[in-house]
Amino acid sequence: MAISKRLLPVLLVILSLCAFSCFDIEQSIVLNKDMSGKAGFRMAIDFEPMILIMAQMEREMSGKKGTPTKEELAKAKADFLKSKKEEKSSGDFETERKNLNSKLPKGVKLLSADAKQEEMKMITSFTFGFDNPAALASIEFPKDEKAAGADPTKKNVVDKPFSGLTVKDEGRTVIIRGTPVDPMSGVKEGAKSQAPAADGAKPDPQMEEMGKMIEGAMKGLRVAWRIEAPFKVVETNATRREGNALIWEYTLESFEKMEKSGAKVDPVYVKYAK
Repeated sequence: MAISKRLLPVLLVILSLCAFSCFDIEQSIVLNKDMSGKAGFRMAIDFEPMILIMAQMEREMSGKKGTPTKEELAKAKADFLKSKKEEKSSGDFETERKNLNSKLPKGVKLLSADAKQEEMKMITSFTFGFDNPAALASIEFPKDEKAAGADPTKKNVVDKPFSGLTVKDEGRTVIIRGTPVDPMSGVKEGAKSQAPAADGAKPDPQMEEMGKMIEGAMKGLRVAWRIEAPFKVVETNATRREGNALIWEYTLESFEKMEKSGAKVDPVYVKYAK
């Protein structure tokens, strides 16, 4: 059965948003005794899981049934790599880096920025220097003004890499709280904004099937926070420790459980004795 014309625009938007298929995001802070330090934001996106979805969609649009053949998967991969190559050639990461550096909050400097593609994986990383970690919460990645409001598939997966970060220096102690980035929130919002109005009809089987495929593609999702400081830890809700570093890790299952329970993501929390 081919995908209905009513559902096709919705699925295309969902797939475009979910093209950032499998995320591995890490936010990190390394503090010095005077509270200055470095912060890092790294996002690796593995597009490999999307190939099956793309090939499956093309089969259904052609009225075919069953799983994609090796030839169809190879074609989907070749088409995808071609599109990414064209997208890369039309972009200018150096201009984006300069734009970001010119808009950073006072006391924050961009020390390095890099973006590279390893066939099916895109890795972007930024390193910031800061005088006070509280200023990191004001960092905002530049937006594509041409796409704003016109193309929801071009929205940044992450607008503010350290959104939700708070630092409370009490003299003898310092409390740091943070909120892990949920890359799926932008995907859900974009898909919801493009969905047709509810008409009381039963869930469409094709939408349900596509939802399962997308969920499968996101199974490798990982989001982590890492804080390293030369202070004694008084209390923390960190997932684990590696030497002097505290680490918080979240998976797709973690975010799904919190969404179903209606609870907000437990904040990254640590109290240090200076």
